Amino acid sequence: MFRRSIVPVLALAFGLPVLAQDKKPAFDEKAAMEAMTKHAEPGEFHKKLEPMIGEWTFKASFMMAPDQPAMEMSGATTRKWIMDGRFMQDDSNGVGMPFKGLGITGYDNQLKKYVGAWVDSMTTSIGYSIGEVDAAGKTFTYHREEYNPIYGQRVKARDVIKVVDNDHHEMEFYTIPPGGKEMRSGTIKFTRKK
Repeated sequence: MFRRSIVPVLALAFGLPVLAQDKKPAFDEKAAMEAMTKHAEPGEFHKKLEPMIGEWTFKASFMMAPDQPAMEMSGATTRKWIMDGRFMQDDSNGVGMPFKGLGITGYDNQLKKYVGAWVDSMTTSIGYSIGEVDAAGKTFTYHREEYNPIYGQRVKARDVIKVVDNDHHEMEFYTIPPGGKEMRSGTIKFTRKK
């Protein structure tokens, strides 16, 4: 008798939670579309990249190590908006020294950070960076960690881009050698083509 009366009670006790878990909330298509649209919308932080759009010449200086002389390079860069203003494409070419580089930079609305990827003819690695801009919208600071063949291992690095005015901006590269202090490893000065 006891056994007959406890079985329905156990079924109810253990069955109802299972039934409750089977009920999934209805998919809200309108809310999903609004969330996707909001995430995809270029905004004020994308516009802060605008001063770097255009045709540029550059002069660059790179140091392999603190006690080594700098290597000089010059070239041209074209930056344009792609994906309807969501990303900036950077296409760079060295003059005299064979060099090609291609970069994509954007602002990730979910991360609330700038994100970038870079490839060039001097490596087989893809560089990834993440950064922010100062309150004035003139200084961008990116952080990255990537393989450095000089040291034979991954190292931390920092890139700083300063918008001087509509026709000039500068990039400074900083590297932390293994067991050492951060050093400035390069500078690029851009001038808008007239």
